[in-house]
Amino acid sequence: MSQSQSQGLSQSQGLSQSQGLSQSQGLSQSQGQSQSQGQSQSQGASQSQGSGDGSGPGDGLPRLGRTGGGMASGSGFVGGYGAVPRSAYATPASLGPKPWAQDFLVAGGQLAYPTEWRINPNALNPPLEWRTEDWDPGLRIWALPQFDLQLTEWLQDADLAAPATMVAREYAQQHQHWRRQGATLRDLVHAMRDADLLQNGDVAWTGFKSDPGAGPNDPPVRTDLSADDRWDIINGELDELVMLMQDSRARYAQEALAQNEGVGPYFMHLLGADPMTKPWTFQLFQCAVAISNVTYMHYKGVFKRVRPSKLCPGLVPPFGPPHHPSFPSGHSTLGYMAALLLLRVPGIAALHGVGIGANPYGMAPPWEQVWNNDDKLDGSLLWLAERLGKNREQIGVHYASDSSAGRHLAGRIGQMIFKEKKIVLPTLEMVIRRARAEWPEWPALPEVQELPPPQPQA
Repeated sequence: MSQSQSQGLSQSQGLSQSQGLSQSQGLSQSQGQSQSQGQSQSQGASQSQGSGDGSGPGDGLPRLGRTGGGMASGSGFVGGYGAVPRSAYATPASLGPKPWAQDFLVAGGQLAYPTEWRINPNALNPPLEWRTEDWDPGLRIWALPQFDLQLTEWLQDADLAAPATMVAREYAQQHQHWRRQGATLRDLVHAMRDADLLQNGDVAWTGFKSDPGAGPNDPPVRTDLSADDRWDIINGELDELVMLMQDSRARYAQEALAQNEGVGPYFMHLLGADPMTKPWTFQLFQCAVAISNVTYMHYKGVFKRVRPSKLCPGLVPPFGPPHHPSFPSGHSTLGYMAALLLLRVPGIAALHGVGIGANPYGMAPPWEQVWNNDDKLDGSLLWLAERLGKNREQIGVHYASDSSAGRHLAGRIGQMIFKEKKIVLPTLEMVIRRARAEWPEWPALPEVQELPPPQPQA
């Protein structure tokens, strides 16, 4: 084995085999046969098999690979895409971390950063949107108009024996419940709203709104915003990012940099979980990764929203941004999906769920509270989910509506899986059963109890 360095929860066995949550730096860190199991370094649900990308010291060198399933591309695409140098997930090596002085005092009558220079994407003809060639080469499959039910290319970087991979396959086969498309952006927004997958606040930047009719049998009320109103909404989101840049980016940049490569270690650190004693808890997290990755990559491909720094270059993110579209936020979608799946384990919910203080133990939140509004949710896991999304705003790579869309997508899909039973995932059910056995269950603890949904205001 060559010199290598891994971050996160990892353990080496045999020929460069790791279990748990691993984060590697450098040129794939392996010689000969390598196999990784667990959440490795990004947001896909994949574990690489086969020969590694190279050898030699890992520190500070650009990574190779990082493709559609989210992991190192040693198994599938070195021959197809070539050895693409990346500094992080879907981020070219040239866009690796750069130091920017956090000094925002006015100098010579001008702002320290040119954040007042902004581009209205809809003032251009055609409007400014994410193009196929803007995608990372390993992710361009998501720019195709047809959804691949078999996840053929996505699976190239996946460990086909992993439960999370089977969950992704089961989920993709039931795409009619969670996937929407439209001939136009207006049609897409209305389809998403009709399915309650997103809220009006998530898609206000598109200029289209949809509200339920006055009566149960009345058609939805469609509203098209004016061009000025649409720009006001986008500009307002940019104002928020500039404020975060000036007020708190310096404090959160290091944390956001670590989370750029993998959020799994943060969840497991919060739970105090060890991969050797709670392997099925790790598998459950991976299932959340798989469902989230397939979901948000599809919607990134159809909404094609450009990153904030494309409209306001003065935001100068400290790295990247990654080469895939902005909406919805992958970190937010994954964060909420992971929290909601982990809360299906009663022993985890008791310690990290909502309602602690008013009740002797925590519970899973009502689904309506997750996807139907923007109420702040308590409980440590949902706190972490919100923090992951907010940190992406802190560094200027996501709009606030990207983050809220991630929450609402995760909540609505979770509702379809666990409450409405529209999406049936037998492998996920098996993983949850096995994860439950790894945590204590007190005799008085309900199997899976949810707080009652909030009552409408009188």
